[in-house]
Amino acid sequence: MGLGRFEMTSIRGAGKCLLTALSFVLLPLSANAASGALSFTAHSSNLNPGDSPLLLALDGQGYAYAVATVSDSSGRAWIRVTKTNPQGSVVASYQFGGTGMDTPSAIKVDAQGEVVIAGSTTSTDFPTTTTVGPAIKKSAAFVVKLDAGLAGITASTLLGGSQYAASYLSGTGAGAVDVDSAGNVYVGGYTAALDFPVTAGAYQTAPPGHDNLGGATLGFVAELSPGLSKILSATYYGSSTVECLGGNCAGVWGSTSVAGLAVAPSGAIAVSANTLVSAQQFSQGVLAASFAPGLGTVAWKTLFGRDGTKGGDQFADAMTVDGNGDMVIVGSASNGVYESAGAVQSCGDAPPSGGFVAKFSGSSGAMQFLTAFGCLANSEAQSIRPAVHSVAVDASGTIWITGVADPITLPVAPSSPASGPTYLAALAADGTAVEALYEESAGLFGQALGLTQTGSPVILGSAGFLMLANSAGGPSLTGVANSAGSAASTVIAPAELVSLYGTGLGPATALGAQVVGGVVANTLGGYQLEIGGVAAPLLYMSANQINAIVPYEVAGRDSVFVALMTPTGTFPLADLSIRPSEPEIFHDPASGYAVAINRDGTLNAATNPAHAGQLVSIWASGAGTMGTAPYVDGAIVALSGHPFLLPSLPVSMLASNDSLEVDFAGNAPGEVYGLLQVNFRIPQTPAVSAGSLAVSLQVGAASGAAVSIYVAQ
Repeated sequence: MGLGRFEMTSIRGAGKCLLTALSFVLLPLSANAASGALSFTAHSSNLNPGDSPLLLALDGQGYAYAVATVSDSSGRAWIRVTKTNPQGSVVASYQFGGTGMDTPSAIKVDAQGEVVIAGSTTSTDFPTTTTVGPAIKKSAAFVVKLDAGLAGITASTLLGGSQYAASYLSGTGAGAVDVDSAGNVYVGGYTAALDFPVTAGAYQTAPPGHDNLGGATLGFVAELSPGLSKILSATYYGSSTVECLGGNCAGVWGSTSVAGLAVAPSGAIAVSANTLVSAQQFSQGVLAASFAPGLGTVAWKTLFGRDGTKGGDQFADAMTVDGNGDMVIVGSASNGVYESAGAVQSCGDAPPSGGFVAKFSGSSGAMQFLTAFGCLANSEAQSIRPAVHSVAVDASGTIWITGVADPITLPVAPSSPASGPTYLAALAADGTAVEALYEESAGLFGQALGLTQTGSPVILGSAGFLMLANSAGGPSLTGVANSAGSAASTVIAPAELVSLYGTGLGPATALGAQVVGGVVANTLGGYQLEIGGVAAPLLYMSANQINAIVPYEVAGRDSVFVALMTPTGTFPLADLSIRPSEPEIFHDPASGYAVAINRDGTLNAATNPAHAGQLVSIWASGAGTMGTAPYVDGAIVALSGHPFLLPSLPVSMLASNDSLEVDFAGNAPGEVYGLLQVNFRIPQTPAVSAGSLAVSLQVGAASGAAVSIYVAQ
């Protein structure tokens, strides 16, 4: 779902066709809360497009550690850990990894502030400080400890084995990690290794079953010493066999993988695992269990979800234990779940898919509740797959979750049907009520969350935002995007037309731009937006949206602080990263088609397509600095008698792997500086699909999203 909508109000002239008026109309992304007590500020984790934020953990002082996979200029992938202070500012970062594929899957900060990260690796040169267990072949589970200041690795080891029943079987990988009060590290995951280093007296010591046609993959749980130099206890977990009837069962074996692990106050090790239930339907179930200290016995275990013979899958994404030792598991179900009485939501059977939240007694395993949360809407079946991705429980027992769902399917009605597909929610401890619900645009929430010592949520989104909540009220930021784009971004460029979304941002009655002396004013109705300490020209302001122009003065900086000045005070909104360019083409986010003008000055449309060999004009934002002439933030480009300013960085128009002929790329006369006009030629033999040509804009090293142009077939 897009963050904003571009509307063209008039067009003038042929030749260098110009857009003579811009307006930006809010697509409401309001934060709807059952108890509207929180406001949010957004903080960039300084990622580049293509990087993937994955994990989040907080220490006892409120410092947050976010883990992402990133690529350097050579294309090599790394695991990067970024530390932010309680105000959201980045204070340290560290990256590590080998030359293979390294995938982080779990993070925990121990009582001493050391950061423990677990995952899987295929790298033969993964950095390690200790060796435990047998030699490693195939993939391995890794456990890495970093010091609190992220100065470097203090301990690192691999878990796996060298003996496998068949070469095509999976290796070993970690999916969960926790640390007990003594500093011992617990890690869980999956392995097909026949010689995984299980210890004497472990709950399950038999290796994965196998025959000439295949073999099983089992879960594992291992306890390591604080320095990761010794395996204190380790066990396989799961069944090598699986339900299978009929003549197609040869070579069918079980598969289990630990997805969540937490050490309870009693010392019990709570585990959630995804396991194959039925080979006929290849259906997955969720297995919950409680291991006694030492991993020698299991106090209880239970399998939940739908009946596996009906098909469908239930996957646990995350779990935690509360102060009483009770276990809370969250995830997704493609065939629904059997909700308990009094559940806040049921997705039913048509359509059946949705996220879920389940709670079990830590002492007995009795289910306390199981509820759906967010369902699959028929209209969104191909774009939004509902799931609860992360969970935390505060001191009062309130269950905080974040995930993805069509907002119209959530158990509390949103304030607008256009609210975004990610959410933060608070559930009552007994699962019978939603105490708070905030719905935001894609990429803002949904990836991971943590709670400060005071119970304030910190949320990581897939766009790289770290969203900090507070109960002080005031403006709340819920999204930042290039005004021409349709996706949230933590990155802006000099002179970019940028849109900020939220609640309480401006006056109840929307205000449009005011041009004074040929310059767009930087104050509207007593409101002002500062980006990097410089007042930004304001194009539009309402309670839920601000459109502004990033001041040229931010060029060369790494990041900027964004603050909103209102008649009642000054409020922080965001920390954003600066890049030389972040181009996006103005388009209709609903259709994906660019706002474009054909060579004769008419609007490009399905009934008025461009033709091969003809020029087409598009408009864009985020090209960065232009030329060397004197520049005034918010100045309107003269219609005549004024030199064109050209982008400082090279401009290309791309169609698939082809570079198109660019006839002109520069400022648009009659429009504000920062609005880039590009005239390019449709190729003589365009790769037209269904009457459209997909094109994207590249400025310098940065490329924008592809949009479509109507082209005659």
